[in-house]
Amino acid sequence: LGWAKMHAPSAKMRQSTQDAGRYFSKALSLAESLGLDETLVEVCHDLGRCHMLRAEPTECGAAFKRGLDVALRLGNPGPICHAEYSLGMLKLQVGQSKEAEQFFLRLRERTRQMGGEKWREISVFLATTLSEQGRRQEAITLLESLLTDAHRVVDPGHPVFVGLEIAMCHQLDGNCDEALKLYETY
Repeated sequence: LGWAKMHAPSAKMRQSTQDAGRYFSKALSLAESLGLDETLVEVCHDLGRCHMLRAEPTECGAAFKRGLDVALRLGNPGPICHAEYSLGMLKLQVGQSKEAEQFFLRLRERTRQMGGEKWREISVFLATTLSEQGRRQEAITLLESLLTDAHRVVDPGHPVFVGLEIAMCHQLDGNCDEALKLYETY
């Protein structure tokens, strides 16, 4: 198992997703046969990323979903969040914004319960799903709510990131004057 996990990242770095996929598949089989569920969750994510890099969304989703199922069974919030984030991003990338919205809604609530500020970042991705569905005013409202207390956020780039997302929503909605004003501000 150590050998497979050790060689998989270097194969991935060489852009050889075929090799990385084989190593991750071997690691997946070993983790499964040895009952190493936490490792299984990690390897499912890695295998899903390989499928994503090879433009195989069905296989990618299956690997991420399998990792999520195991993480949910284990009840460990960190890996659950990681898997939900990966599935939400995949759904967003393949144009399934309604499904992505559901993942990001659950993830935002889960990260709020865990404490910290990660839920704010998730809210930006949630706003992206709303915008993709044509619900741009909802997206803008959500993003503006993040700006009102942005001073509490440790990351100094957060207000800029949120402001640019608001500008993009205005631009997509045809409100180019407001978008240009925001682009110049941020």
